[in-house]
Amino acid sequence: MHSDMLRSAKSAFFAGHNFDNIDYAETYRRFRNVHNYLHSNRFKGDGDNNLVVLDYDTPTPFNSDNFLGHFLFGIESRQVTHVISQGKLIVENGKVITVDEQSILKDANVQAERLWQKMR
Repeated sequence: MHSDMLRSAKSAFFAGHNFDNIDYAETYRRFRNVHNYLHSNRFKGDGDNNLVVLDYDTPTPFNSDNFLGHFLFGIESRQVTHVISQGKLIVENGKVITVDEQSILKDANVQAERLWQKMR
């Protein structure tokens, strides 16, 4: 389980060749459909004043004709450097700055161990 939507889009593209009529453009359309999902489920944070900045050092030319190829085969979430949500900077230089990420991870590990003990 993960929350990496870029990785999920790539997986859908490759897995979809076996049973779905999915191509580059359809994969990107589905990826962009997240806005409809967020809106229909009344999640906050999505809007026109959001921005994700990537540090993508492309090994080949990058233009509108080959963007979808770069989307599927080059761009990765590890390249996210800054994120602005609702006009507020929340990721700076690859680090979440709005919460204490280490504290959350520590608590997540404690809770995971509790769950694992109950599942045994």
